[in-house]
Amino acid sequence: SVIADLGVRLSLGVSGGVYIGVYGSYGLTDLLGDQQQGGPLLTISPTNAKQIVYNGTFATGDVTGLHLLRVGVKVGIDLGSPMDI
Repeated sequence: SVIADLGVRLSLGVSGGVYIGVYGSYGLTDLLGDQQQGGPLLTISPTNAKQIVYNGTFATGDVTGLHLLRVGVKVGIDLGSPMDI
C-alpha cells in the first residue's frame, strides 16, 4: 500500500493536545483476486472437533468486492509525556 497522512496537533495546555488529520491509502495488490471460494469462514467437523478449516475473510462469500482506495479522518487525544524532557 501507499499511505499518506496529513494533520495538525492543537495544544491544550502544558503537555496535552488534540490531533486532527486526514489520511489516504491505495492498495497496490488486489487481495481478493480470482481465487474466491465462496465457502464459510469457519468449518468444524461434527465427528472430529480437532478438524477445523479456516478459510480467511477474503476466501469466503462474505466479501464480494474490495476497494483499493481508502480515505478517512483521524482524531486523537495527546495526553503528553509523564516525564519532563
